[in-house]
Amino acid sequence: MVTNWIFGALALWLIVRQVAPIIGVRKYTPKDLQSLLDQGRVALVDVRSPAEYQSSHIPESQSVPLNEIRHKAAEIDRSKAVILVCRSGYRAMQAFHILKRRGFTEHGVLQGGIIAWEALRADQARARSMGLPTKDDNYDPSI
Repeated sequence: MVTNWIFGALALWLIVRQVAPIIGVRKYTPKDLQSLLDQGRVALVDVRSPAEYQSSHIPESQSVPLNEIRHKAAEIDRSKAVILVCRSGYRAMQAFHILKRRGFTEHGVLQGGIIAWEALRADQARARSMGLPTKDDNYDPSI
């Protein structure tokens, strides 16, 4: 019986250890991000390497590589919601927790990272080139 309790506690600890890093992380979809950028209500921070940032980035973003974010956190505009972006979301999640430990409260991550952002942009461009309405056009398919 004691063995069952030990294995149960170990299993619970392992589950909590895996889930804890994502609890409380505010996630934004690319569409959410576009809306916030249009309204000027967000500070966008790209945590990828300088080479990755140089190859492609969201124009409104500020480059603060993950390995420098601890030292450059003071340079990030706290007057707006801060959205962190990387290639797919993993480094942005790490940056989220670093900023949280430095007192940031209004921040989150771009779900799917630059990959999701570029996929949304490609879909919108394809739809526009074909003369189709995009989700940005407030298209309601039920009408």
